[in-house]
Amino acid sequence: PPSSSVNLYASLFVQNHNSGFTSPITSTHIKQWSYLTLHNPGTTSATATIKVYSKTGSSRSFTKTIASHGIWFAKNDSDWNVVDSNIGTVGWVEVNSTAPLVGINRVSIGGESGTSHHYWTDYPMDFLGSKALYSAYYLKDHPSGYWESGVVQRSYIHIANPSASSATVTIKIRK
Repeated sequence: PPSSSVNLYASLFVQNHNSGFTSPITSTHIKQWSYLTLHNPGTTSATATIKVYSKTGSSRSFTKTIASHGIWFAKNDSDWNVVDSNIGTVGWVEVNSTAPLVGINRVSIGGESGTSHHYWTDYPMDFLGSKALYSAYYLKDHPSGYWESGVVQRSYIHIANPSASSATVTIKIRK
């Protein structure tokens, strides 16, 4: 389960990014999207600074106030929706808050005109410097089952070490 923290991290940000699938209805490429959900389980409001990084390291940040026991959802949020025009379509996200939050990064595909919107999976956001990272799925040549026959899904793990010192990593894959 996700932990609450004043510093959260999502290792994947996609917005209007090609999924590799083609719509059978319109024959256009189907896009991928990330939507954060931040929940404040505390009894005081939290001010969260959300910083989205591009794959080249440039960034854009904005601030949201989340009431006690309240949530903020990125979908249809004006600050979130303009990120791709400033950042690009792939990157990662950091959240720094005045009170501990719990975060989820929902990655979905589709939703463009004429294309069904499918929620792909939810990833718990990790806290910065976490020694226990988690991914909901590990896929290796798994049939996609969505639009095209013969298309398979694969997982690729990317780990960044923000520290100046080396780190030893143990990866466990469970079935």
